[in-house]
Amino acid sequence: MDGFECGGHPGEEDVTNWILYAKAAKILKVPFICSGGSADERHLAAALAFGGQGINMGTRFMAT
Repeated sequence: MDGFECGGHPGEEDVTNWILYAKAAKILKVPFICSGGSADERHLAAALAFGGQGINMGTRFMAT
């Protein structure tokens, strides 16, 4: 699941990840991974709290 913060994906709605994750947790019956806008353990904790099974980090690794 990714939203506006997920880089390199033009044309997406201007809905942030954190709104989409909460909605996805209510609607989806399958596990989902939170992608985009995550950089540290606080984002992982938030994604898990919103119902995600984990996070996908891409750009963050390019900066380290």
